Amino acid sequence: MKSRRILVVDDNQAWTRALGDLLRMDGHDVRMAFDGDEAVSAAKGFHPKVVILDLRMPRMSGHDAARQLRREGGGARPLLIAVSAFDSDEDRQAALRSGFDHFLVKPIRVEQLNELFARVL
Repeated sequence: MKSRRILVVDDNQAWTRALGDLLRMDGHDVRMAFDGDEAVSAAKGFHPKVVILDLRMPRMSGHDAARQLRREGGGARPLLIAVSAFDSDEDRQAALRSGFDHFLVKPIRVEQLNELFARVL
């Protein structure tokens, strides 16, 4: 399996750390952030290939962070994956309008992510 630079972002720190640890065990280079502001800052120096981003967070939502990552990304275009506990067509459409490439419903599995990476990267 190919190693990828992945940024995992969620205000639920336990969930973020658990997913980050599982992705590291699969050989990925993982950084974590706990809100949208941190995500945008972390992406500038890390240049992730994939950003897994919760939609509903304090300070800056995942939607706003995705828009800012798209605006400020320059030539780099990471794969943006929205994650949410809410699964509705409205949530999915809003995520796509914000610049996300994919929408996954929690709980997500590392195998599910690796299959997605293999398909689209």
